[in-house]
Amino acid sequence: MALVGLRCSGKSTVGRLLAERLGRRFLDADEELARRFGGGRTAGELLAELGEPAFRQLEWRTLGALFSDSAGDSVIATGGGAVTSAHCRELLARRALCVYLRAEPAVLCDRASRDPALRPDLVAGRAVLDLERQLELREPLYLDLAAVIVDAGARTPLELAESLEAELRSRTRA
Repeated sequence: MALVGLRCSGKSTVGRLLAERLGRRFLDADEELARRFGGGRTAGELLAELGEPAFRQLEWRTLGALFSDSAGDSVIATGGGAVTSAHCRELLARRALCVYLRAEPAVLCDRASRDPALRPDLVAGRAVLDLERQLELREPLYLDLAAVIVDAGARTPLELAESLEAELRSRTRA
């Protein structure tokens, strides 16, 4: 299973909670990418340094490794822009049940403003406009991949994890 959505939509937080509830491993693609290729740099720093095409290649390689290593028993939080890579989309479509955590840009900026040290680029003056643009470009890609779509803006991470757990368990019973 893979969680997709814009940054600050809760992929990592909800993913950890959901994995725990399902008795699965949690894997964060951005953390794994930084561990494998970063040399002490974060995924965001690598993106800024390498540029998007090179970064998306590393992201695709990382996702491929995570899917190979997990044998389908993991909850994977993808990077927010992973869907912009045709290679990553193909891999996600083939190897994962994708859950789209959707939230409005204003909600995402509000979340980021509570932790500016982690996401200073989202707290800048044009952050809502930038996220609106990203949503406009990426949402069709998220929707195309998503087997499940949840409103991640209106509920707590625990409520989302509980709801997703119930949804996924009902799918396995059907």
